[in-house]
Amino acid sequence: MINRKSMLTTYLISVILLIPSLHANNLGKYHIQRESTVWIEGSSNINTFKCVSYKVHGEGILDSSIKAAPIIGSPFNVRLKATFAITVKSMDCGNPMVNSDMYEALKSDDFTTLSYELKRVDLLGDISKDDGAFYANTVGMLTVAGSPREIKMKVKLTSLGNGKYKIEGNKEVLMTDFGVKPPTAMMGLLKAHDKLTFYFDIIVDG
Repeated sequence: MINRKSMLTTYLISVILLIPSLHANNLGKYHIQRESTVWIEGSSNINTFKCVSYKVHGEGILDSSIKAAPIIGSPFNVRLKATFAITVKSMDCGNPMVNSDMYEALKSDDFTTLSYELKRVDLLGDISKDDGAFYANTVGMLTVAGSPREIKMKVKLTSLGNGKYKIEGNKEVLMTDFGVKPPTAMMGLLKAHDKLTFYFDIIVDG
């Protein structure tokens, strides 16, 4: 019988790094595709808003010798380096005034990017009955407005066919935790709430 952890590990590494086999000295890389999306959702005392970026850049490397995120529960001696970033001013909130307020709140003139770096992966045994996707708990460093904060996030890993895979996750954060003052508009009549939710919908291909 195939060990469930081994199967999950093989799938996870194949999904994230898209390498054909797993040997100690193999070097695997993945490439983020243009279909990838990062967005934030929030609300104010008047309405809700969604700011989307389709310009996601990053890299992934799998190796047994690099200093990178450990894959907990893996039977293979491998580590994973995975990062992605977006340019703050590539985010579109659907309204020029909201865009301007969000860019200012995120200090985009001084800190042009929003970035994430993976620090740890914990494999889970969960398998979706709907699409056969696997899950993992992750720890990573999210940097907003130049301020890094560690976040924990459960991610979903799904095969899209034709060698493409999707990595999905989301995380609620407080703007003030990153030193960001929630934006206001209309002479203070519109006030954004502190809580935001970051969504990550990353498509990778080898």
